[in-house]
Amino acid sequence: MNSGYYLGSLSADESALLKKCLGDSDGNDSYGNNVEVYDWDYGSYKIGGQQPTEAYTYNLETPSSHPHAIKLVSTTAADDFTGGLYYLTWYQSTLDRFVLINAPVKTPSSTASYYVYTTDGVVERVIVDTVSKGQITKGQFITAQPPVTAYFTQYSNVMYTSYDVACETASSFVEPCLDKGDMLFVVDTKNLVLSQNVSYVSNTLAAATGAADSGDLYTISKIYKEDPTASTFTPTGVEDRFRIVLDKNIPFAGTTTTTSTVSGEFGARTGLTNVGVVGLFKFTPATTGNYEFVSQCSGRGSCVDGLCECFKGYTKDDCGTQSAYAV
Repeated sequence: MNSGYYLGSLSADESALLKKCLGDSDGNDSYGNNVEVYDWDYGSYKIGGQQPTEAYTYNLETPSSHPHAIKLVSTTAADDFTGGLYYLTWYQSTLDRFVLINAPVKTPSSTASYYVYTTDGVVERVIVDTVSKGQITKGQFITAQPPVTAYFTQYSNVMYTSYDVACETASSFVEPCLDKGDMLFVVDTKNLVLSQNVSYVSNTLAAATGAADSGDLYTISKIYKEDPTASTFTPTGVEDRFRIVLDKNIPFAGTTTTTSTVSGEFGARTGLTNVGVVGLFKFTPATTGNYEFVSQCSGRGSCVDGLCECFKGYTKDDCGTQSAYAV
């Protein structure tokens, strides 16, 4: 781990293996974005641009609608119950590094070490796609494809979204719409604020802002629309008509709000109602497993020279049995 938001210290072989295991990120190659001999997606794209404080132009990169989901498990877990959390990553080809959108905040040290497990599900950022491109697209202003964002208080399981995203009632521009049973990443990060996370070659990405890691995966228990309350449209209120109830409470606060509709601002929307700034990503698990690497050691250990080294709390040759000492 490097500075909390880069996967660093990867050897050439490790980087090649990770690319191969990450594979496709959007579920198909209809966008023509699978690259290299590994037939994989960067989870990002390049855009031309110029940093405001500098006089030259170069290629900038931003995450696409489909970053990769990986699971990080600490190699120095403090207890027997640490099973790891999920993080969203994309590849910054200009600097040949993997960037974490929602980096761990509990162990942000540059020396922190993790086991990395890939997933073959599809992650998709929830946006309002007014230009009907199907995903965040190069050349589009953020106001044409604004992200759906959420407001919520710490330890609550109720989120108020900036737009109606329920499949039954949402506009056809919402991509993807959400329904009961869908799985979500609720991302606590500053890394998506500036022009959909454009990364200048000479600048530093901001680390996660919360007091808790946002690597949990949530399931929607209920999604619905309410009538406006007395405070919905007041200067001190918040957009609270569009609601999502999750299966568990969120450990960090999503109470920062914005009313801006200016291009480049996070949470851009029509109107001056306060909305949250926390990003939402739908996760669709794969129906079949494509990567044997993920299933090695029952997903509870690391395979080293053909033998499983189990995470704390698991035992047996395949790490498939929970240790009695961990119960």
